[in-house]
Amino acid sequence: MAKEIKEPITQEHTLKSKTNVNITRITRKHGDNEVHKYMVTYPGGEPSAELSSVTALNTHTAGDNFGIAVSWATKLIRNSKPTNFNAAKEETAKSIAEGNALHECIERYIKSNGKEIDEENDMFTAWLKDVGSKHNWIASEVFLYHPVLNYGGTADAISFDPKTMEPVLWDWKTKNRDTYETYGPALYSKDHAQLAAYANALDNMGSIYTPTKANIVYIMRDGSYADVVPVDLRLSTEIFGLSARMAHLVGQLTGSIKGAR
Repeated sequence: MAKEIKEPITQEHTLKSKTNVNITRITRKHGDNEVHKYMVTYPGGEPSAELSSVTALNTHTAGDNFGIAVSWATKLIRNSKPTNFNAAKEETAKSIAEGNALHECIERYIKSNGKEIDEENDMFTAWLKDVGSKHNWIASEVFLYHPVLNYGGTADAISFDPKTMEPVLWDWKTKNRDTYETYGPALYSKDHAQLAAYANALDNMGSIYTPTKANIVYIMRDGSYADVVPVDLRLSTEIFGLSARMAHLVGQLTGSIKGAR
């Protein structure tokens, strides 16, 4: 059974209509994974039903990376001394913790207008050098929802493009340098669909942050550099829509199979 592991967080989001809506993020533990759910409350109204996260609807966009994952896990086990068959699980947990710490560093930097700088975090200093110091940040950790497709999410950051006068959507991902430089960003199509889903939600909810551009930043875990990869929002939105449709159909099939037993 899922268990809430953090206090729900409620964030106010301003729409172009000048209406402010409250979006609440709920964090639960499912096995070894953290799962987010979202609820939306309009002024004078009741909270909505819980909305699934983008992640739950984005499972069909990753491609066939099973072989790469198996090779990575096998390498970790083989190189562990003494042999540790939990090496991949432990490395994943470590990477998640480091990624969360990085997100917190970036959030503090943006919300303090560049005053809070964690010089002890190598991934953060790589991000700051290659990305953070070069853009005009206007928001961080922005809750969002799609009023038609009924999903929620959290955008890592939004900047302001001084040339086009429009918001730009951003997402941070940490990667092992050797894997990233071997396969490149094309391996991570799932990330593009995720960010496109965020952009589509911001547009459909009528947010003041409606982006026409989006970028994913891949930050090397050794702190060597950060790579900015633009997202094709049109194509990636279409891909995410197909994944969401597939997720809903699979859910219906699963329910019908259980009901037939």
